[in-house]
Amino acid sequence: MQWIERLLPGYRRRRALNELGAEFVRNGRDEFLFVDGAKRLPIYAELQGRGSVQFVVYEGDAIGHWLPPHEAEPLTESLRQEVLALFLRYLAIFDYRVEVLSGAGMDTR
Repeated sequence: MQWIERLLPGYRRRRALNELGAEFVRNGRDEFLFVDGAKRLPIYAELQGRGSVQFVVYEGDAIGHWLPPHEAEPLTESLRQEVLALFLRYLAIFDYRVEVLSGAGMDTR
């Protein structure tokens, strides 16, 4: 960890925003929000209690739907993949160890 990260608590969050051009906000134990202007998109990452992996992301179920009042807006598969890739990079900035599993895991819909 660099000295500035210890000195300034919000440094990693700002660094992530600058590097990714996207904002992610922790929203409870197993959920983050992808923030795109006024729109919010839930992303589910199962927090692990023990072991070397801190989060498990189920690739097929990780991205939910836009939250109200934008829930009627379409969410394409390419956007889902793009947001998931950004989210994994975001977790890497915070040194979280993540395991990505294909298939169903958590029920997000």
